[in-house]
This record gives sequence, structure tokens and C-alpha cells, in this order.
Amino acid sequence: MKLDPSIARMLEEGRAARTVPVNEIPVDVMRAGYSQKYFERSLEPSGGVHAETMTLPEGNGRFSISIYRPNDGLKPLPALLYFHGGGFVLGDTQAYSRQSMNIARHCKAAVIFVDFRRAPEHPFPAALDDALLAARWTLENAASLGLDPKRISLMGDSAGGNLAINVALHFGASRQPFHFLCLLYPVTDFRHYLDRSPGFPSDHAFGTGFGLDHALMKLFGEKYLADPALAEDPRVSPLLATRVSDLPKTAIFTAENDILRDQGNAFAERLERDGVPVAYRCMPSLIHNFMGHAAVSQAAEGAFWEVCETVKQNVM
Repeated sequence: MKLDPSIARMLEEGRAARTVPVNEIPVDVMRAGYSQKYFERSLEPSGGVHAETMTLPEGNGRFSISIYRPNDGLKPLPALLYFHGGGFVLGDTQAYSRQSMNIARHCKAAVIFVDFRRAPEHPFPAALDDALLAARWTLENAASLGLDPKRISLMGDSAGGNLAINVALHFGASRQPFHFLCLLYPVTDFRHYLDRSPGFPSDHAFGTGFGLDHALMKLFGEKYLADPALAEDPRVSPLLATRVSDLPKTAIFTAENDILRDQGNAFAERLERDGVPVAYRCMPSLIHNFMGHAAVSQAAEGAFWEVCETVKQNVM
């Protein structure tokens, strides 16, 4: 195991600052801290992107979406429907605003960031319901939004990767409307964290001390799911889906020192077995959420731009 020195310092600073167990931190405090750190550790954008926010459903909004458009993009624009991480509990538009702008500018694509409802106020399946609604709305309104309806792709990190998979599976059951799927250290199997499976080797190797840990995943599961048995639902653990062959071409990125590494790899292997074009890359020396560490670590910055370039090559 190799750990990037800048990431190691960041982890040590986090350990020194934590004074109480994670399950004793109020959700609103966790959310504020996560959003601030994700924003501050993200690369500052250099401009050239226009952003607008609206609520869905139109006329009776229950959640918001933000659309980031590069000023110099082609018309109509390819689009990336983006679902954020944070265990279905944390994360928001502000946290990801720098990242969204950088992706939009580099990929010359519109980024549609979905600020779905979060647990525990809105447990499963609220986030998935919002993700499906946002996807349906985007597909139905692509032309009026100046988007290329044949070049709409899905992207998500961690819990958001879980949602992106589920959206693609839902719509692909009839005729896959999405062009490409990009998954960043996705949650594909929630069972271990709720004591319903032995887990993968990375669950045990990186269960403590590497940012995202077993205690935090257990906390997320308890807040997201009303019943631990729901971890067996393929909409919660898409690695258990009976059919994945309808997914579009897919790129999956994981991190070497991440509790979720092996379940991301297992999902890539499942896609390959079922004939889905898939590219898998495990980023050496990094940890979970490396996209949000790009201003802290040169290795994470390199990984960030590698992801962006992969997306650019596949969405155009």
C-alpha cells in the first residue's frame, strides 16, 4: 500500500481535529463541515462557465438542479447529469460548485448537478426518486435547454455513482437513452456496512484511518435505510441487479486506499462479463473522494484531470 504524502498529511490533520466519534456529530454540523472542506479542497475554476439554478418538479419544486454551461461549447451541448456523493446524507451544490465548473469547461459539456433530497429527513427511495425525475426531465427538455438529446451522459461519485447506475438501469430496461456512464468510487454493495455480508478485502484493509471508514458507512446506511434488510435491494446494492447488460459504455474509477475500491472493481468485472463496454482504473496512492482533493494533492489533481479527459473523450 502506498499513500500520497499530501493525502497522508490531510488525514492526520483530520484525525487531530476530530474530538468526538462520528456518530455523535449532529447531521447539520457534518453537512456544513463536509461542504466547506469539499469546496476548499477543490480546484478553483478559471471562469468561462455560466451557471443557473432551478427547482423540480417545475411549479412544485422539491429539490434543485444547477446547470453549468461552458461559454465556448458547441451547440447543442452534450450534457452530463451529475449525482453527488456524501452517503445520501451529505453534499450539496455549493460543495461541488468548483468541480462542476471545471468539468463543464474541460469537457465542453453542460453539467446538470442534481441536489437531491437527503437522508435522514428523506430516506430511501427519496434520492433515487429525485434522480429519476431529474433524468426524465432532462431527456424530455433537452432540445429546449440547448442540449444534444443523443449525447446525454450520467456521472456520479460514491453514493451518486449508485444513483447514476440505478438511473441507467431504470431507463435501459426499455431503450437506453444515455450515451455514457462515468462512476467515481461508486457504492455498489451496501450489505457489509449493515452486517449482511462479509464484505470485500478493501472493506477490512481500509476500514479505519483513510477518510471514509466503516463507522461512517454504517452511519450512512442507518440514516438512508429504514430497515437494514433494504441493503439487499438491488436499488441500494446494484451489484445484486439481475441484469446489467443494458447499461451504456462505462468508465469506473476507484482509489487504491479506499474502503469502496473492491466493490467498484467487482462492478466493473460484472459489466465485462455481461458484455458492457467498460474501462476500469484504480488511482494509485489516493483515497476516497480524490476528485475533491485536487487542490491538496498533485496526485489527486492529476487523477481529476484524467477523469475529466476520459469524460471529454466519451461525451463528445
